[in-house]
Amino acid sequence: MQHPMTLERLTAQFAANEPRYIEEWKELLRFQSISTDPTYDGDCERCAKWLVSHLETIGFVSRLIQTEGKPVVFAEYIAPHKATQATKTVVFYGHYDVQPVDPLELWQSKPFEPEVRGGRLYARGAQDNKGQLWYVVKALELLIQEGALRCNVK
Repeated sequence: MQHPMTLERLTAQFAANEPRYIEEWKELLRFQSISTDPTYDGDCERCAKWLVSHLETIGFVSRLIQTEGKPVVFAEYIAPHKATQATKTVVFYGHYDVQPVDPLELWQSKPFEPEVRGGRLYARGAQDNKGQLWYVVKALELLIQEGALRCNVK
């Protein structure tokens, strides 16, 4: 029997998984997915493929869409529901690419080697936008695991 889903339960589940979530976030941050420099096109492709794979492991059907620019990751989760039940779809957007790291001498640590300082994680993209993308992905993962996601997500 599944426990009732409460904010306290979600908070406890998040806390139990937080070390793994942070390690996975660091893995995402290590991709040098600088979109404005063709030198990093391979890194952008590898990052996009990694995201497709990760999203599939948490319950999404995912695919890579090649474009004239960088590849697009499209993922979809269809909530289990009865045929007579109307289900809403939520769409969210995030990006896995980052801006250049210049001027490099202003960095206190290597931009693509995540480092915790003062309780905060520092790396290129840790906030904009890999950070925000990751927060949403991990929240969705937890809701899916708990059987609490009652809408479709794209």
